[in-house]
Amino acid sequence: MLENQATVRLSRRGFILNGSYPMKTIKIACTGAATAKLEDLIPLQGNLKGLDAARYKKLKRALLEHGFSFPFFVWKDKGKLKILDGHQRDRVLRRLQAQGYEVPPLPIAFIEAKDETEARKKILLLSSQYGEMTEDSLLEYLKESDIDLDDLQDTIDLPQVNIDKLLQQLESDLASEAAKTGNGQQFQVIVECGDKKEQRQLIAKLKRQGLRAHAMTVDTSDRL
Repeated sequence: MLENQATVRLSRRGFILNGSYPMKTIKIACTGAATAKLEDLIPLQGNLKGLDAARYKKLKRALLEHGFSFPFFVWKDKGKLKILDGHQRDRVLRRLQAQGYEVPPLPIAFIEAKDETEARKKILLLSSQYGEMTEDSLLEYLKESDIDLDDLQDTIDLPQVNIDKLLQQLESDLASEAAKTGNGQQFQVIVECGDKKEQRQLIAKLKRQGLRAHAMTVDTSDRL
């Protein structure tokens, strides 16, 4: 009986039954006015927005790589916490929790609304995009920020820009810079990877060594 009780205690503290390593935990990377358990948060958006498999995969990767980085916006309605912003993260977190991930109390920020009608209006305000992003403006931003788009393309979703076209432009700009600073020659090595994960790991390793490395996907279906 004592052995069974010890096993239960270990399981509740994050250890699985047939081993001794802790379960995976979602990292919290922000602060808010308060925190709330995932099960205490109520989505208010309904089916206003969908989340297809590709975008789910990107958002899941973003949460696992960068953690929970932005507080949920919630409206407190008679003691109930109703989500106004963060519905897709809520969906992904619930699925991760069902898969065995531990989700700690989540930071929240309170949004005021006199009733549910106003709260739902504010969901539309939050969903509105007033500023316009273009490929040129994003390219300029990336250069100013020293951000490598290769590191982000599997975690961000920017439907208003053509990421593949932007990557080609970055490659072209790098080639032009190399031609200006060197002898007009650029030396490259092409490495074939088994999958995207191996590709990202190799690029990260090369960059740590101070080398320039960028991802490129080639369609080989037409090869003889």
